[in-house]
Amino acid sequence: MCLFAVCLDGTYGTACSRVCGLCADDQPCNKTTGVCPFGCAEGFLGDLCDTKGSRITEA
Repeated sequence: MCLFAVCLDGTYGTACSRVCGLCADDQPCNKTTGVCPFGCAEGFLGDLCDTKGSRITEA
């Protein structure tokens, strides 16, 4: 009997109840932590890529 289910792409966490942010290159987030392995899609920030915004870089 299996006690743990594997989350589908786009979900993570306990009982796969949380939705991933927008990861770069449409990659799925980590199914345990929700962190995007290759960073966020353009226009999103934060550890979970769930905050709209852009990085400001100084030249």
